Amino acid sequence: MGKSSVASVVGFGCVVILALAGCTSPTPAPSASAGTPSVSPTAELSSAPASRFDVVCDDLVSAAELEALFGGNAYEARMSWGPSVSPVTYAVQNIGGLSCTWGNDDVPVSGIANPAYDELTVQVIPDATAAQLDLHTGDHPLDDAPAFGDTSGTTCFAQAGLCTSNIVVGQAWIEVFLQGADVADIASDADVQALASPALSAITERVAAAANRAAPVAAVTARTDCDVILPAATVQSVFHTEELPVHSQYSSGGWSVMTGAATLAGVARCIVGPAGSEVAHANLELLPHGAWVFEDAQVARGVWENHEAVSVEGVTQQAYLSCPVGTVAACAVDFVVGDDWVRLGSSINGQRPIEDGDRGQVLELAGHVASALA
Repeated sequence: MGKSSVASVVGFGCVVILALAGCTSPTPAPSASAGTPSVSPTAELSSAPASRFDVVCDDLVSAAELEALFGGNAYEARMSWGPSVSPVTYAVQNIGGLSCTWGNDDVPVSGIANPAYDELTVQVIPDATAAQLDLHTGDHPLDDAPAFGDTSGTTCFAQAGLCTSNIVVGQAWIEVFLQGADVADIASDADVQALASPALSAITERVAAAANRAAPVAAVTARTDCDVILPAATVQSVFHTEELPVHSQYSSGGWSVMTGAATLAGVARCIVGPAGSEVAHANLELLPHGAWVFEDAQVARGVWENHEAVSVEGVTQQAYLSCPVGTVAACAVDFVVGDDWVRLGSSINGQRPIEDGDRGQVLELAGHVASALA
């Protein structure tokens, strides 16, 4: 397939895990056991939220359109894959939106380009308001020509075969991320946009024709008690830090479909690190009513296939850990408390490969967080 050389651009899905930046230090053995545990029967979990749109991922993009974008690869729609499994990304579905991904798993790691990487992610949220769009368009003017839908803005880069597009049609806000477009190395930015335009037009038309089939989802107020659910003193104890860290809320920066959905869904975010420092020892994301992502049907679909099944002290439902020893990456453990999905992350901030002790720290801290949330 005649692809351009891909620049050091990290795909949509990779961004969320890499946001768990920070540093760690040696730790004692974990209080929660790793491996595949025996867990007690789970409480009844919430079911997957109903989409506001009467279309599914396979309706949004056809096989022919995928082939035009990527060449002869038989990609099938999936809600997400390993790198993009996080409470923030799933907030789109929690408010009745659509979140669909096509592509492969050759995700760039640590900013190292991977020419084999393909990704098309389409996210749609219903009932977009003028206030939401104003927040986004302050940094991302919707002024390209020709426009898609009622208004749109699309930016493409030939070097990476990459396009980002925001489209408003009716009250639906569509965000598209494309990387790995099948264009020649000498292609211009305009050539990449020309390749992407038929798919963008088709997606827009299909969303515009979709009927709302469920009632609007009420906005949820995010928790702000970071000092209770992720106490700085507890983080200091687990990480054996000499300096007392401080807790704070944090945002993902900018305004987009994903951040807008996270706001409406009530995603809570907490971060703990040394005062005055940009690094962090630990951070937390909580998606209210997100326990459905841990249901058997979601597990069978492979949502957690790139994670390790673990147990967290005080948690009866299966938890999932992403913390590969020997790699330079973030550590995160995902678990359920009540009806909420909690992600707790720690990171060594690229300073050294992950060690066994790093896994122990994030699992030990997860037990404390579960207790605080119970």
